[in-house]
Amino acid sequence: MPIIDPDPTHPRAADPRSSHPHPLDRRPGRLLRRMVPWLLAAGMVLMAATLIHRRYVVPIDRTGFTAAIRVMPLVVSGPGTLDATIRATLASRVSGRVLALGAERGEWVEAGHLLIRLDAYDLTGSLAAAEADHAGARQAADQARAARREAVASATEADRRYRRSRTLSARGAVSPATLDADRTAAETGVAAIARADAMIRERDAAVVAAAAAVDAVRARLADTAIPAPFDGVVTDRAADLGSLVGAGAPLMDLVDPRSLIVTARIDESRMSGLAPGQPATLIFRSDPDQVWRAAVARVGRAVDAETREVMVDLVPENLPGHWALGQRVDVQILTGERMGVTWVPGAMLAPRPGQPAGDSGVWLLGQDGRARWRRITLGLVSAGRVEVTDGLIPGEVVLAPDDLYPLRRVRLVEDAR
Repeated sequence: MPIIDPDPTHPRAADPRSSHPHPLDRRPGRLLRRMVPWLLAAGMVLMAATLIHRRYVVPIDRTGFTAAIRVMPLVVSGPGTLDATIRATLASRVSGRVLALGAERGEWVEAGHLLIRLDAYDLTGSLAAAEADHAGARQAADQARAARREAVASATEADRRYRRSRTLSARGAVSPATLDADRTAAETGVAAIARADAMIRERDAAVVAAAAAVDAVRARLADTAIPAPFDGVVTDRAADLGSLVGAGAPLMDLVDPRSLIVTARIDESRMSGLAPGQPATLIFRSDPDQVWRAAVARVGRAVDAETREVMVDLVPENLPGHWALGQRVDVQILTGERMGVTWVPGAMLAPRPGQPAGDSGVWLLGQDGRARWRRITLGLVSAGRVEVTDGLIPGEVVLAPDDLYPLRRVRLVEDAR
């Protein structure tokens, strides 16, 4: 193999015995490996500085509540449902097939409006037969009266002949046999009248019975048409067009909206403060952002044996546009007030930092704009408000406790006094 002379212009060609590489011969990776620890340390310092800056320098916006001596409303609360005092479940007294429906769910109807009609073919025939029997009974009664008139005429004539025979018999002009025959004829006439009277009474009773049968069929026929008993709203319909329904089966529910009430269940331990006329607020579960006003109408006189709750009826001033019987309602009844109380919203209570539960306390905004936790002593709880009997000075600002820790910087954005 031929020997190739090194390039005399190459830097290493000048001193082939040199042990130090030329600077141009160093690898870039070696320098980078030496810089990695320094870069990591610098990154950690930067992250720590950023975290400290965010936790203790950059303020967080918070809502506050300035403690003061206030009036604390005394409120009794409990769950309730929407109900009505004027409501009806319509049912038919006869069995039949639904021929017509006069209203659907949610529709307003006036009293007398036809809601349901059932078939009446069998009853129509029964009515014709009953009316025919009634007519026959009346005709028989008329015949009995005509027979009595004939019996009266015959009895009158027989009595006249008997009186004449008695007169003539006293003179000896009529034989005893003729007198006996005339007397028998007179007595027979009286008996015939009595039988005619009895027949008339019998036929009149038959007329009354036939008329009652006609009325019964007509009543059953009328039961096939079910009208609205009062003005109201159809809240439910169990019958469908063409369906076969039995006697007594519920077909439709009707409610008078002017009689709507809220029936609340209140624990018996709080019933002593309840009285008719007390103001109340209603929050429907279907619209939790809207508050409705109401007043206590009556307080029940029976406590449920299982739940130990008493029923309280409230009359709402107005209702949501879309209401339904059985809606769940949160009820709060104002039973009185307590003067000179320092209280905070219950939502602002917070446990000791680092403990999920334990001492009750609040986060306070210090003069330096930083949050500090303080233990407080609680008293009465009512309507989302908690009385503070110790640990809070009027004028101090209590902070909403979300995402707070000691010495965190806070900027107050709203003060709910």
